This record gives sequence, structure tokens and C-alpha cells, in this order.
Amino acid sequence: MLALHATWGICSVIVTLICMKKNYSKIFYALVMILLFSASGYAQNAIVGTGFSTGWGVNNCTTAGATNYKYLATSAGTSYIVTTTANGTGNQYFRFAKDWSSTFGQYAITPGSDVQVTPNTTYNLNMTCTNSGSQYINVGNASYNYIFKTLNAGTAPTGTFVFFEVQGTVRTVSTVTRSMPAKDVAVSVTAKVSGALASGQGVYLRYTNNSYSTSGVATMTRLTDSTYSAEIPASINTAAASVSYYVFTSGTGGVATNGSN
Repeated sequence: MLALHATWGICSVIVTLICMKKNYSKIFYALVMILLFSASGYAQNAIVGTGFSTGWGVNNCTTAGATNYKYLATSAGTSYIVTTTANGTGNQYFRFAKDWSSTFGQYAITPGSDVQVTPNTTYNLNMTCTNSGSQYINVGNASYNYIFKTLNAGTAPTGTFVFFEVQGTVRTVSTVTRSMPAKDVAVSVTAKVSGALASGQGVYLRYTNNSYSTSGVATMTRLTDSTYSAEIPASINTAAASVSYYVFTSGTGGVATNGSN
């Protein structure tokens, strides 16, 4: 979901590439489904803590202490992702953890202090390993889904993260269709999702005519419980343009209209 460059936050996406040149005869489709669920093997970034994993593990910051880690899986671009539920309601505590090339650690926004975090907001961890201090989420219902995303991983990750609270089933994009393009006319894009969206999840259209050097992002409007639409503006769909676009789901706030995040 969400993006800190073209693809840092996408949870599920269908990509449709359109060459809109001359007679618009060349249309290329590529389907990319990016799963929200963590892999069974090590994904190298993790969350740890009594709120979202099985405990705090062993953390001496220098040697292996990966017990109780809930690992993230690779996702779009450089990002990592895991979808999980909380262990209860009320304040649920966690830190991010590192297990990469024999380097280990646990990290908080403010070492020594507990910091409340809210959905759809980008945060930066203090990348000094800590045994105290954490993040916490005030959880209203233990059935809510939480999608944690980090911008990157490795031995020296930036510590940039975001999370989303979806108060029901997390939906994915299943199909994308569009109106037939004509130069200097807006193109209508319609997306179907796997079911009615729960509170906390939205559907978006990102488009460009310069290979994403710049881009626009439109919030898609619900037509039915599982169908959404938006337009690629006529100013993008000019006669000589080569237009690309994709549909993605994210949280319901904080998605930049210029594609910058």
C-alpha cells in the first residue's frame, strides 16, 4: 500500500501499459499481483513485541536474537510487508527488528520511550539498537488487519515505515478495464476488487506520459461494492503521448496526488 517512490507502498496492483501513439493499435498488458502475506522463510525485516508477535525476544544488539520475530516479506520496489492482526485490544506494543547478514537489532522511534503511532502516516525509526521504548497502536478490535511496510531492508535500512489499519478483509485488485483512447480525451479506467472494501482501504489510479518522471494519482470512486473508476486526464492523453498507468490499493489517507510517496 502507499509509496515512497513509485512502488513502495503497493499492496495489490494491476499494471496496464498503453502505447497511445498514432492509431493506438499497440496495447500491452502486464499483470502484477503483490501479495500481502509474509513468507514462511526469513524476509530479513521483522516486527517483535507482545502486541503483534509472540514476545520481545532476546536483544543484545550484537548477536543472534531473532526469537519472537514476525518477518516481513519482499514487496514492491525495495519495500517489505507483513499483514497481521493484533494480540488483543487497547494499546498493543511492538518494535521493528533486523536480522540480515548476521546483523541484528531492535528499533524504536524514540529509544527509551513508547510512542503512539497512527495509520497512513510515514515514520522514521531511530536506527540505534535499543532494549527499551517501542511503538504502540490503540487497537479497537482484535479482528482488524494491520499492514506494516518498511521502505527497505538490509544491514543499514533507513527505518522508514508506514502501517494501515483495515477494519475487515483486505481486498485485492482483480481486473482493470478502460475506455478506448482518443487523443486529447480523458480515458476512463474501471477496476474490480475482490469484494467490498472495509474501512481503512482505498483504491487509486496512478498515471504518467513520461515513464514516471512525473505522475498523477487519482482516488477511484466507488460505483458498486466491488467496482471503482477514475480518469486519466485529457492533458495526459495527447496525440504523441505514450501513457502508462496502474491501479493499486492503499490506506485512506496520506497518498500523494503526484505519486511522490
